[in-house]
Amino acid sequence: MRHIVLIIAAMIAGMAAYAQGAKRDAAEPNQYVADAINAEEWFELERRYDECRGRITPFIDSLAQCFLHHYFNRPEEALAYYTNLLNNHQEELGWAQTSLIWLMADDLTKRGDYASAASVLETLCAAMKEAGAVTEPFQSFAASYRALAEVGAVLEVHGLHPEGNRIPFIPDNPGTGKVITIPVSAHGAKDTLIFDTGAGVNLVSTDCADRLGLRMLPAGITVSGIDTATARLAVADTLNMGDITLTNVPFFVADMHTGHPEADSALAVRNFRGAIGPVIFTQLAEIQIDFSDSTLFIPASPTRLDIASNLCLTSANVLALRFRCNGKSETIPFDTGADYTAIYTPDFYSRHEEYILKHGTPDSLRTGGIGGYAIDYGYTVRPLTVDVLGTEIAIDSAFVSKPTEGSAAKSGAIGCDLIMGCDKAILNMRDMYLYIIPERREGKSQS
Repeated sequence: MRHIVLIIAAMIAGMAAYAQGAKRDAAEPNQYVADAINAEEWFELERRYDECRGRITPFIDSLAQCFLHHYFNRPEEALAYYTNLLNNHQEELGWAQTSLIWLMADDLTKRGDYASAASVLETLCAAMKEAGAVTEPFQSFAASYRALAEVGAVLEVHGLHPEGNRIPFIPDNPGTGKVITIPVSAHGAKDTLIFDTGAGVNLVSTDCADRLGLRMLPAGITVSGIDTATARLAVADTLNMGDITLTNVPFFVADMHTGHPEADSALAVRNFRGAIGPVIFTQLAEIQIDFSDSTLFIPASPTRLDIASNLCLTSANVLALRFRCNGKSETIPFDTGADYTAIYTPDFYSRHEEYILKHGTPDSLRTGGIGGYAIDYGYTVRPLTVDVLGTEIAIDSAFVSKPTEGSAAKSGAIGCDLIMGCDKAILNMRDMYLYIIPERREGKSQS
């Protein structure tokens, strides 16, 4: 959602100004840490914070910890820092207090406290209005949170078994491409939704919302795809996936048409109905994507592995994956809603230009999404080999754009093709890691 990205960027710009304005001899560790915040490099922030712990000011220390807890999906821990920052460091924060309040509201919703999240944003909007400032998108999200607070307990999970639960999925559904689709039912009707780590919210088409009998609420937000569109808030009183039932599940309902005939024709062929995102995955703590029997296994307790986190949230509330490519560390959104890997990050091209030119063919990629249609130019690379926590995976084909002067900044994503050829992938939202177990090969032992 573009609005969220812009707000967070504004806060980070304020942090950079703070660091640059400090005396260099006294603030070198502070600037070192603040630079990572400014770049939105959360893994690097984690490393720099550990390196500088004890040598940074209380303000930078608290802010860094707040960011780390928020972006590594530890909302309870993050909430412990907001009050201190807002009460004791107003001068250092300056106008960036607004964005910190935004993050605070988001973390309140992650623990199910929509009423408090609404109150926080409503108070903020009142102050902004009095100051003559624009209140969107704060007002829209405040209204959405208030509407969900009045619904009752949101996203409650029922039917969990001590032995774990299994949810069947379709790994390669005709018409939808090589993505994971999950059969669901709501209010006596059935449909399929894409398992989408690249969705900031649960999103469905108007036809799907009507089919599943979703209840419309008096609120909505602006969502982004290629461009922006307005989406209405709705709720599924019950949503069944396999032997699990979730109650009061929020969805945003949007018109999926792009306005471009070719793109709309392609979307019609794929018959996109909707997607469920990390907001649901977080409630389940861990999902094991088991391709051996095409099920999502939900263990009774998350798997504890002695590995470092390689997932974090982005400012758009989607998952980003840290991996290695040609020996270099990269962090790019991981989008199981995309059946094809497409990377637009300018720095990625510059770091891997020699490999791209050697293994790539000049090409263009047409993309259709909410609100529009876009064409990007670059290279189709065959293969793109990446390393995820020691597991080497060769993505058969990936598109890497070549940056041009004036081109819009966007990151693209590692798609579902990253895991389609594996035996199992563990998506752990508690410790924030993606662990991939490669496909078993005859005559070779499984690692």
